[in-house]
Amino acid sequence: EDEIYVVVPEKYTIAGVVPPTNKKLKIPKVENEYLMSPQQRRELSQFELKKQEAVKLQRKAKGDKDRMIDLMRTQYPNGVIGMDQVEPKYGERISNVYADKVDASKRSYARAVAAQEERKKNIVANSDSLQRRGYSFIHQTGDAPIQKSIAGRRGKGVQPSNDTHLRLFAREEYKHNPVRAEALRQQDMRGRQYDILTGIRR
Repeated sequence: EDEIYVVVPEKYTIAGVVPPTNKKLKIPKVENEYLMSPQQRRELSQFELKKQEAVKLQRKAKGDKDRMIDLMRTQYPNGVIGMDQVEPKYGERISNVYADKVDASKRSYARAVAAQEERKKNIVANSDSLQRRGYSFIHQTGDAPIQKSIAGRRGKGVQPSNDTHLRLFAREEYKHNPVRAEALRQQDMRGRQYDILTGIRR
């Protein structure tokens, strides 16, 4: 509890570059910040610097990981071979980057399969009258019901009158409507009591 892990940055040596490593750093104990020795102040200052470097490195690592995932999804939308199976030596394993696309593809495939099955059922039901109506048009077995009248599926059909003479020579009988006649007269005369061309009173 009195120690934390801090990152030792990379350094250059004669043999090459030493990668960054982790080490434990003791948390300085300060009872009174106004009464500290120079050594305690130096240890506290170094601890704060190391802590800020660790936070900065953590943010950078998260940003690098997010950027790598964004590049993978944009430049390689169909996936990267073996990328989801990589076991890193340090840190956490990278989760499935294309999980949402895999789920969307599975849902699309399931919808396509369901639509195909539904289409097959409709084709069978519409092409086979025996399954659709219970009897066949080709094989006369006597199972078909007897229709009283020939009609469409949604309507009752055309039912003309039996009187041919009435249908051919019938004339509509118009009734005199005095209100309508007066309205037409006023529209024609425009309120005048005589004809403007002949001068005849009406």
